Amino acid sequence: MQREIKFRGFSKRFIPNEWFYGDLVNYIGEKYILPEGQDVWDIIGDGVEVHSESVGQFTGLYDKNGKEIYEGDILAPISKVSFYYVGFESGMFCIYNNLGRWATMERGIEIYKELNIDFEIIGNIYENPELLK
Repeated sequence: MQREIKFRGFSKRFIPNEWFYGDLVNYIGEKYILPEGQDVWDIIGDGVEVHSESVGQFTGLYDKNGKEIYEGDILAPISKVSFYYVGFESGMFCIYNNLGRWATMERGIEIYKELNIDFEIIGNIYENPELLK
């Protein structure tokens, strides 16, 4: 199973503080999200400049409600009170808790499903950093 490669980023100017989804383009030191169907040759006209630190890649996984899980999302296991967030390390996506890396997902394999734990996205580290405190 191959996962779809796409990114999201928090808009700087177009519609401030809104997420945009699509291809990631680095252009003259800035990051742009190029929405699906837009032309890469006109990155300034069709792309949306985003905050570099907000860019996250789609993991290929979904939460219990069918929402796409991106790097930087904060997850809550349905049966527990703890929170987790999704990161990318050593070429694979990882789920972290307050003790460090908890589980890894390689090439879109849903390892956390093998542990029989359902997650729900409750925020992300850019808009809701207080959830990790």
